[in-house]
Amino acid sequence: MHKLSVVIPSLNEESHLRALLTQLHRQTCVELDIIVADGGSGDETEAIAREFGTHFVSGRSGRGRQMNMGADCAIHPTLLFLHADSQLSDDDQLSDALICFTQALKNHPDDDLAAHFQLRFEVAAEHRNGYEFYEAKTHLNRRYSYNGDQGLLIRKSYFDAIGGFWDTLPFLEDHDIAEKIWANGNWLTLPFTLTTSARRFEQEGLARRMLMNSIVLCFFTIRLNAFFERPMTIYKHQHLITKRLLMTPGLRQAHESIWSSGLITGIHWWYLTGRYVNANVWQLFFFRDVRKKASNQPSLRCYDERVWPIMNNALLDFLAAVLAMTSLYVCWAYFAIVDRDID
Repeated sequence: MHKLSVVIPSLNEESHLRALLTQLHRQTCVELDIIVADGGSGDETEAIAREFGTHFVSGRSGRGRQMNMGADCAIHPTLLFLHADSQLSDDDQLSDALICFTQALKNHPDDDLAAHFQLRFEVAAEHRNGYEFYEAKTHLNRRYSYNGDQGLLIRKSYFDAIGGFWDTLPFLEDHDIAEKIWANGNWLTLPFTLTTSARRFEQEGLARRMLMNSIVLCFFTIRLNAFFERPMTIYKHQHLITKRLLMTPGLRQAHESIWSSGLITGIHWWYLTGRYVNANVWQLFFFRDVRKKASNQPSLRCYDERVWPIMNNALLDFLAAVLAMTSLYVCWAYFAIVDRDID
């Protein structure tokens, strides 16, 4: 029988944790060691975890820190990290995932392999079209297409070798570990899907959250540390979200961080931003494939084979930087007006 340690970070997750633990207990042909790594919940999270006989550990909040804490307690050599609001799609999901993962490991003798599920958002049918593109990206194994809602299946030896999760901030630990794996390992997409709550996007606004996520991920990738050294007005734990995301504080923070060290350094940061934007133009081509429901991805293949070799140069990076800078100030002016309606 397959053996697997499942690590679930939690912070006031009483409304979701019971459903996930129930699904985990229904999984077939797998011996599970379930660890709930809590960040100081004030609700019934601990009681629910103990009701299901899980290993409950508690420490300082911060998802990366909590998952590292949970991994330290794991007794099996393979780890699966799941968010508390995730939902499995089949009772054989974890056993089939482990079979797929084990077979793939035969081609990776150094265990330099990590895997994720495809993602589906739990959202009302009338809003589904807005999420299709983001769901489709999770089928890929391309850079900048992974997030923690997809789960992470990884050998503990490899997880330890790459230093585990980044725990400096309460978020971005998923993108940091994805970059580590891209640098020296390989990704695998597992069978079946994970369903995750769209509560953050529904409450904050899908377009607002995705725009802010793009800015955050860009600055994280280019290591614009000044952005993250300022108070994180752009991020709240999900249980604290009560209204639309205010965009103007985050856009102002972006502006101030870029120019904080002077003109020359600011131009440097804008150039790096342009290079990041240019490297992500593939998403526009993939968006066209998703809209046309083209499963063989002709637009994305065209980009890879013909467009990217042309665009991969400093001049296009510079032009992308000008476009990015213009877009930031246009958005700032727009949201300065519309955010007035949000208390």
